[in-house]
Amino acid sequence: MFLTKRFQDHLQTSYLGHDFHYYPITESTNSDAWNLVEEQFSNGMVVLAGHQKKGRGRHSAPWRSSPDSSLTFSIVYSISIPPEKLGLLSLLSGVSVVTAAKNFIETPMQLKWPNDIMARGKKAGGILVETRRKGSEYLIVVGMGLNVNERQEEMPKDLETIATSLFIESGVKIQREDFLAEILVKYEYYLNNLKQVIPQWNIFCTHYNDIITFHQGSEIIEGKFVGVNENGYAIIEQDGITRSYSGGRLL
Repeated sequence: MFLTKRFQDHLQTSYLGHDFHYYPITESTNSDAWNLVEEQFSNGMVVLAGHQKKGRGRHSAPWRSSPDSSLTFSIVYSISIPPEKLGLLSLLSGVSVVTAAKNFIETPMQLKWPNDIMARGKKAGGILVETRRKGSEYLIVVGMGLNVNERQEEMPKDLETIATSLFIESGVKIQREDFLAEILVKYEYYLNNLKQVIPQWNIFCTHYNDIITFHQGSEIIEGKFVGVNENGYAIIEQDGITRSYSGGRLL
């Protein structure tokens, strides 16, 4: 069970999470968030699920989570930002999680292009950013799914070689209310300091300067991943030539 009062008592943001909606069971927190936005937009609103039945990741991939062990939530806000910089928001989300986790566990966490949260080489979380244009601004819904306190026996058998939780890797059970509050503190900080997102993301990147195979549309690219640029695009070096990519994924 998520203790809403404990979360609110630990929340130290100026606006993120002050409007808080908790659903014991829901299909998708991102869908819930958009429904609430259509009723009445609330800047900084957070929607959390005790159990999310149909979570989704990028390219409509399903995201599975364990009831009362994970954190599955969505953050809603508006932002005035050039469209070419929208990719920064996914990177910002990852940086917020791994920097917040430092307050709870010693096990280092990493980030994998473009939206995977990693621990010891396995996936511990994912991010889905959805946007809608509203005048000169964008409405943003950021969905996050984090494996927090799952034990090894709770992990799906078909994912146990590629997925993990913070508890499995650290041996530390995290108070989820405190963790969510700290993620929102970090998130609000980086929203106000966007220039710090790129250098932080590069520090946490698990494949920085590694030779990677990159899937962009129908093209398969092999080269060295040398970081992300000021717009949050991946920079791949091939034969001494660097190119930037706004989308794509690592294979």
